[in-house]
Amino acid sequence: MKREHETCVQQISRCTLLLLLLLLLLPCLGLFLKVCIENATLQSPVSSLHRRPRQQWTFVKLEYFGSNN
Repeated sequence: MKREHETCVQQISRCTLLLLLLLLLLPCLGLFLKVCIENATLQSPVSSLHRRPRQQWTFVKLEYFGSNN
């Protein structure tokens, strides 16, 4: 009986960790989608992706997280 209870607690803690991760990633995904949509409206998304280096994306993410805190 005690073992079953422990596994249940472990599952609940795993679920809460996953939910917290999702909550942290949601604003980042929202920002990413917003940028993608803005690029798509300005010009074709393929050319804008080729033009932008990958480092710029990480910089945008870091800047966004920094403003949140």
